[in-house]
Amino acid sequence: MFTLKGKIRGDLWIQVSFTLSTLTVSRTVFLFQIYEGEATKTKDNTFLGAFALEDITSSFWSSLWCPTKLKITFEIGIDGILTAKAEDKSPNNKASSSSMIVTNQHNRFTKAELADMVDEAKKLKREDEFRRKCVATRIGLEDYCFHLKNLANELLNTVPEDNRQKVYKKCDEVLAWIDDNQFAATEELEYQQMELMNVGVTFIFPN
Repeated sequence: MFTLKGKIRGDLWIQVSFTLSTLTVSRTVFLFQIYEGEATKTKDNTFLGAFALEDITSSFWSSLWCPTKLKITFEIGIDGILTAKAEDKSPNNKASSSSMIVTNQHNRFTKAELADMVDEAKKLKREDEFRRKCVATRIGLEDYCFHLKNLANELLNTVPEDNRQKVYKKCDEVLAWIDDNQFAATEELEYQQMELMNVGVTFIFPN
């Protein structure tokens, strides 16, 4: 999936080109499918059309020593018409090219629909970042619980039994709270960790 960006140059608004290489032996046809949309999955975008690059004449041995190189170009004119073109640029192959033109009326999204899709994508991105932060904080809190319990065990000879039991109890309470609050906000998780740290300082390192 590629995002087209550019500036107005004459009658062109955007032009993007890139080269693809393939080691597929003796392949004579390449199919290109064009979609429009902001979704990650192809099936969730709008299919605009397809075109094929045919008559690729590479032989078995030339494919091994010189992979097929295809130049793909997307152009959007100031009239909103999209042109997609594929060219065979392999040095040992016969020149071949194919293209497809997509007009504004060709199953395209309106500007309003595209704006809504971009806004929705930004919203989903913010939600994903929020969830990732919550998950990372929850994992950190769980790790700290186990770390504190292990620390109390390692300091068996220096930490009184009563203090160690209080640490174990608090850690178990926090772990149970995490299980019961899988969708807790980051602030709630951070508050639990702060309380746990206070218990550790109070009962493991009282001085």
